[in-house]
Amino acid sequence: MRKIIGLLAVFILSASLAGCSANSGGSSGSKDNAGGKQQDVMAEFSSLMETDPGPDQIIGFIDKNISSADQEDASSMIDGLESAQKDHLDELENKFYSEDIQKEINDAYKPGSDLNDLEGVTDEQLKDLLKETKDSGYKLETAEGMYYPIIDYGFYKKYADHLTPDFADYINIMSVESDAAPAKDAELVIGWSDLIKRALSQEAFIQKYPGSKRVEEVTGLYKNYAAFIFLGLNNTPLYDYDTHIMNADAITAYRDAIGKDGGSKLIGKLNGFLDIAEKNNYRLTEEVDKYRHDTLSSL
Repeated sequence: MRKIIGLLAVFILSASLAGCSANSGGSSGSKDNAGGKQQDVMAEFSSLMETDPGPDQIIGFIDKNISSADQEDASSMIDGLESAQKDHLDELENKFYSEDIQKEINDAYKPGSDLNDLEGVTDEQLKDLLKETKDSGYKLETAEGMYYPIIDYGFYKKYADHLTPDFADYINIMSVESDAAPAKDAELVIGWSDLIKRALSQEAFIQKYPGSKRVEEVTGLYKNYAAFIFLGLNNTPLYDYDTHIMNADAITAYRDAIGKDGGSKLIGKLNGFLDIAEKNNYRLTEEVDKYRHDTLSSL
């Protein structure tokens, strides 16, 4: 009897170990399959990109396959999409620059309406063009009485969870820009405090991701914002052309920003700038002008 029980125990243990081995093998097989599929996806993506596809084709591929890619590969696909959008932008812009299209857009949209809303557009040529624009990840913008396409970075937000942290943060920064441009017609169209808020976000990206593929783009954007902050724009100067006195709203916004955040290089430079500005009674002098241009050179 004891011999039978012993044999049963050995049998059960062997079966249990065999089951564990089978389960372990199945898990490894699943990982191998996932890795293999990921490699297949990226191979297909590389082949697609070699054909110089339109942005809409790349978007279709990404929508279908991004869930099978890891963060690095997903970010590579988004990198490819953005590059393609930039490459095809001139071609798309040219389709908008005919007088007929500009007139049709002007007739179809009232001031304040959503330029990317296709409802109410009756002209078939314009509707097809606007649909092509939207499906390719662009949106319509207007300035100086002209309508033109820009990359819609808000479109990328649906991919954010699949991306590396730097690419996800880059999308957030750029979507702010495409949702609301800081300036139009050489005039500031957002508040002075918003300028600082955006610049601080850009500065934080540069400090956090010095090795990112997108650090150069964000650095360029940051330098533009720094120029807006310390110089203003042609139609919204920081110092009045006639009185040479600093804009009162800017003074308030800058003082408020310094009180909230003293940990950035930009805020440190802004603090020094306001000290000099105050010493000069907020009038534009050679000392003030030298400080702000030296600051822009050093950022």
